[in-house]
Amino acid sequence: MDQARISDIIHSVTRILDNTFVPQFLGYNHITRENYINVHTSEFSKHLLGASEDTATVIMDGTYLYIQKSSNFELQKMTYSLHKFRNLVKPMMVISTTGYILAVEGLFFADNGNNDANILKSMLYEEGFDSFFFENDNLILDRGFRDCVSDIEERNFNVLMPSLLPKRSKQFTTLDGNNSRRVTMLRWLVESVNGRIKNVFKFFDSTIPITYLPLLGSLFRISCALSNACSPALFTDSAESLSLVQTTLDKMPGLNRLQEYIEEEGLEHKRTCWRTATQESVIDFPRITDDDMKIITLGVYQTTLASSYTALHMDENSTYGIYYHIEERHLLRAKIESRYTKGRSHQLWIKYDSNLQGHKGITGYYCTCKVGARVVGCCAHIASVIWFFGCGRHEKHLKLPTKALAESIKDADQIIR
Repeated sequence: MDQARISDIIHSVTRILDNTFVPQFLGYNHITRENYINVHTSEFSKHLLGASEDTATVIMDGTYLYIQKSSNFELQKMTYSLHKFRNLVKPMMVISTTGYILAVEGLFFADNGNNDANILKSMLYEEGFDSFFFENDNLILDRGFRDCVSDIEERNFNVLMPSLLPKRSKQFTTLDGNNSRRVTMLRWLVESVNGRIKNVFKFFDSTIPITYLPLLGSLFRISCALSNACSPALFTDSAESLSLVQTTLDKMPGLNRLQEYIEEEGLEHKRTCWRTATQESVIDFPRITDDDMKIITLGVYQTTLASSYTALHMDENSTYGIYYHIEERHLLRAKIESRYTKGRSHQLWIKYDSNLQGHKGITGYYCTCKVGARVVGCCAHIASVIWFFGCGRHEKHLKLPTKALAESIKDADQIIR
């Protein structure tokens, strides 16, 4: 069979699947609004957002499909992303709070005119989107949609988006940080959906030949429909998740009392009141389990970074250090290097009660990083110190990320010094 014949078969099968199979499992018309809310909206999200039983909630984000460069200059220009510095096209994912793919919009070009905000603007008045969503429905978005917030609110939708850092501000307020964490507790699902599609259908995880471009939208929709038809939900409600919701709601309006104390006493700049802490000098630090870490961080992401931060700061030449207050024995201070910027570090404070165990023994924390003032969860810097002293140091065979990979590369800056 020659190549032309094979190409004709691929086109025919793709067209048939896109016209017959996809409409049964993908798109605004394949499911009723009531069924979507009742079956594919988690109780976790309803409680977290305070949504009524007839409110639809969706998470939206664009994903990237990388394509080869084109000899067509106009196409090359329209598909080149100044954000990724690569040629790509973008499907816009519309998913539920269980990870079910409601719809896929696009493909869209990758130039500045096709940023996430403009894509959503174009979707607001399209028949499918307009007929499915009603006033007061929840749209969970990332900061890339900030330029269309006013357009969305004109339609009386509720916009849920991580807070934007005001100009000349170095840190989110506690309230803004709390709000951002509430959003990210739900928004991670869209990243997981995108990851699942690219892990299962490897074709989309590599650079796609430009000759597939006419079929690419259909192939992606077919893959998403297959995922809906055959894959289990990415998130299901549990007693643990509903317990985390209540913890979150209890802390949402709270203030960071430890931050207030640090600033009032000027402890960020004082040095003489601190003494170097060792594992022996904080022997009364509460024992922390994995379940305790989930309650403290309200998830698992920060905990997964803890061992990496620990490995970074266990070198004797590191600027890392942990100190205890000479008067308030159960107040710790640490200096953590940034994982993004060389030469930059953050200060943090953790207060604990030695008479309590588990997460209840951690009575306060504050970090100088952007999100370090929040009390709904904590930043990865705080999580790393809590994890090491409460959990990691008690493990008989503590496994930390190896430094062998970095040691195999020369550092010209170190040689000059």
